[in-house]
Amino acid sequence: MKYKEYQEKLKKLENEKKFDIDINAGEYWAVEKQEPNHKYVYNRFVDKVYYCFLRIFIFAFAPFLLFFCYKIKINGRKNLKLLKNTGGIVISNHAVLLDSLIIKQAVFKKIYFIGAEHNNKKGFGGYTIKILGFLPLSSQFSNQKNLDHAVSFYLSKKKLIHVAPEQAMWRGYKKLRPFKNGAFHYAVKNNVPIVPMIELFRPANTWDKILKRNFKVTLKILPPVYPNLSLNNKESIIDLKNRSRQKMIDSMNEYYGFETDVEKM
Repeated sequence: MKYKEYQEKLKKLENEKKFDIDINAGEYWAVEKQEPNHKYVYNRFVDKVYYCFLRIFIFAFAPFLLFFCYKIKINGRKNLKLLKNTGGIVISNHAVLLDSLIIKQAVFKKIYFIGAEHNNKKGFGGYTIKILGFLPLSSQFSNQKNLDHAVSFYLSKKKLIHVAPEQAMWRGYKKLRPFKNGAFHYAVKNNVPIVPMIELFRPANTWDKILKRNFKVTLKILPPVYPNLSLNNKESIIDLKNRSRQKMIDSMNEYYGFETDVEKM
């Protein structure tokens, strides 16, 4: 659909306060139905070789793609240095089509992405995105357990795992929607920090519009936020979610100059 029509649908959902609705639901293709005991850890020799090849390709190609699509800027990389001796859960607002590629370029090392079931694709393409770090959510209990084990395994290896706590992607949306608890559950369970990142939008100029670029993107990396383990498990999850979200809201409010918290609308 055209970008204007897309934004009109976002506005309608915003007015109805349906902040986790996926506009593109039902339009996904090449989706592979998950079988029980889905594989989440790929550590064979051939998997590692293929990942190295893909990483070299992305290293060479991604900067050009991201510059052309978004004139991408990345701020706050110094905050990633605080994670030298630990893994972490990366969170961000979910508002850019290629945000997984942007975040991968920002951290510049292996990062895993937890995403919706419809991103579990068929064939070689599906295998490729899994090698790149995609971990699909599942409604099957056996796969939920396997995902939980995979998250703990990767965090114990000091890896980063990205979760989009808003759930659905709303392209170009400049406000912060309510968060689900999943990312913060993983952080508390594994005693690792949350690393908030914000996708900020710069206005398009005349040349951008000629190139069909609706906005330009700055990714801002904030300092890590750590769990308060003196609280009980449920309280710690909610506390970590609220503190992380507020830091993102404060930064977005400062950048845009208006209230970006939809919960205050």
